Amino acid sequence: MTRRRTLSLSGSLGYALGAMMVAQLLVAVLVLSYRPLYVYGSTSDQGLAGLVMTVAQLATLGTFAFVRLRAHFRAPLVVAEATRCARDR
Repeated sequence: MTRRRTLSLSGSLGYALGAMMVAQLLVAVLVLSYRPLYVYGSTSDQGLAGLVMTVAQLATLGTFAFVRLRAHFRAPLVVAEATRCARDR
């Protein structure tokens, strides 16, 4: 069995940004439509749904970017420090 490669920092951030851009197409349809797309909805409800989707996507992308960048720029843990921390517990 072959081992899969993991995405680099820029690759994973680019993939997440691309996925968000695809989801923004649905947001644009919901926000910019002149008539309700659902039977029991109104255009103001659709606009609010688009806004909520955008905020959720930005929060998710921001959290993902923070975690990836933090892990990338954090100094690697030295093995001696890890064993000393485990001993101190």
